[in-house]
Amino acid sequence: MNKTIYTIGHSNHDPDTFIRLLKKYRIEALIDVRSQPYSSYVKHFNKEALKTHLKKHKIDYYYGGAYLGGRPSDESVRRDGKVDYELLRKKESYIKALRLLLKLVSLKMVVLMCSEEDPARCHRSTLMTPDLIKKGYEIRDIRADGSYEVAELKPVQLELPQTETKPTSETAST
Repeated sequence: MNKTIYTIGHSNHDPDTFIRLLKKYRIEALIDVRSQPYSSYVKHFNKEALKTHLKKHKIDYYYGGAYLGGRPSDESVRRDGKVDYELLRKKESYIKALRLLLKLVSLKMVVLMCSEEDPARCHRSTLMTPDLIKKGYEIRDIRADGSYEVAELKPVQLELPQTETKPTSETAST
């Protein structure tokens, strides 16, 4: 059973370079995880244009941004105006979408695509990658130069509450 999932940010690649990157890793299916599958800057990555181009190269296109995107329209997963990924992870729609993704991964070599080239600056590394690693998958982030980096779980930084210490009679006299 395949336990490898690739990710890629389309960045400002031209269409042929993008396809070469996908072909290099034998990608058979692309899941678009952008909440808004359109680009005003690089129009060849708009949903329909991308789907058509991928089809010419025998790569299946799936849109998953409605449930796996980093900016969901569901207001119940927001805190202070920002998306809270912990709340999103608990949504049945996200859980189902992850299940469907893993079913596809069992059948084809899959890449998750967003717009940001640097995975550290994209929701794919903070939302989906930890969940997939915990399920035993190796996540490989394809970089612009054609190399890939294996994603790792980031250590959780716990912050202890700050407590004020008031001088006691013993510390005040010393």
